[in-house]
This record gives sequence, C-alpha cells and structure tokens, in this order.
Amino acid sequence: MSKRISTSSQKRLRENYGPWALITGATSGIGKAATFQLAEAGFNLLIVSRNVDSLEEMTTQLESQFGISANYLAVDLSQSGSYPKVIKAASDYDIGLVLLSAGYGTSGSFTQAKLETELNMLDVNCRAVLVLAHFFAKQFKHKTKGPLYY
Repeated sequence: MSKRISTSSQKRLRENYGPWALITGATSGIGKAATFQLAEAGFNLLIVSRNVDSLEEMTTQLESQFGISANYLAVDLSQSGSYPKVIKAASDYDIGLVLLSAGYGTSGSFTQAKLETELNMLDVNCRAVLVLAHFFAKQFKHKTKGPLYY
C-alpha cells in the first residue's frame, strides 16, 4: 500500500508542474501504477495506451476515485503516425509533467524472432520516447514554473 500524498505535497506538485500530466503506457505495469499515483496527487490526466477498453475503464475509475479530470488517447506507439496524434491531443491541455512509460520486451532466440516485431519494439521503447521527450522538452523550456534544467 502506498503512503498517502499530503495536501501540501499535492499543492507543491501542481504549482511546480501545472494541472495536467500525460502518461504513455498508462494501462499496465509501471505506467498504470504511476497513473494512479499522479491521480492521487491531484493531477488531471491524459492517459495514452493502445488498449481502448482499458483506457475507457481507467478514465472512469480515475475520475470517480480521485475527483480529477481524465481523458485518453488510444494509439499504438509502434506506429510512426502515432506521435503527431499524441502531440496534437496534448495541445488541448496545460501539460506540465510527462511520463513516457510505454514499452515492452521480446523473449526467446533473437535469430528466430520476426524482424518486424523487433522493429516495433524499437519504435515503442526508443523512437517514441525520443520524439515525445524532444517535443515536450522544447515546450517545457518555455514554461516559467517548475525546476527545469536544459
């Protein structure tokens, strides 16, 4: 069980980062855990995953459990056309904190793996992170709040 976030910590986080956070990989693993922690801290959330059913269910749960606003974007980050969709969706919100947690790994013999599967993993774990981190770093550089080091 996680320790409850104090009201003063919630206020400090929102003052430093603003009202909205974006999380990729929000419906499983580390991304899901972080999504609930950020909701508990009082952030409104734009959650991103390829699983629309889980996104819809989580959005409803987050709003009712934590009293925040939550919206979602269903995209597959292994597809290069997904990055502009994330950027466009994020432009509708005052995003001040980004967690790029989408990712996965393959197992088994590398030489027997399908090259397409390995390339998709590379796109999710590396290219998506690079493209989105670059975009948001440029956006955050111009914000006047929060501890920013570029």
